Amino acid sequence: MFTSYCLEEEVYAALEAGAWAYVRKGAVRAELLQAIRTVHSGQRHIPPDDRRETRGAHRERCRVERPRARGSLGYVRDGRTNKDVAGILGISEHTVNLHVKSILSKLGASSRTEAVMLALRKGILPLD
Repeated sequence: MFTSYCLEEEVYAALEAGAWAYVRKGAVRAELLQAIRTVHSGQRHIPPDDRRETRGAHRERCRVERPRARGSLGYVRDGRTNKDVAGILGISEHTVNLHVKSILSKLGASSRTEAVMLALRKGILPLD
């Protein structure tokens, strides 16, 4: 997302719609290149100044990684094992395990159940 503004609602809507980064129009070349590199490495890019402006559940939603990882957590919410999730998504059980571990770390959870509960409370994961 390339914008003149940093309105929380617009940033959140863009991230929910699939944007992986946003950069203000006044950004210097180095910041734009950093955003591209960050997204290329599989992470979201939110400039440090804007992180302070994007608070609460919106900020937490921005921290959740790729849709496939979030999808893995949805299957965990439904009581599926890593083996089940791997079969459904057509990926290895090891990859599912990596997704779950990454989400546990990002949410600061110590178990799959805690991660699901935190994701539900923060609105990162829908109830159904």
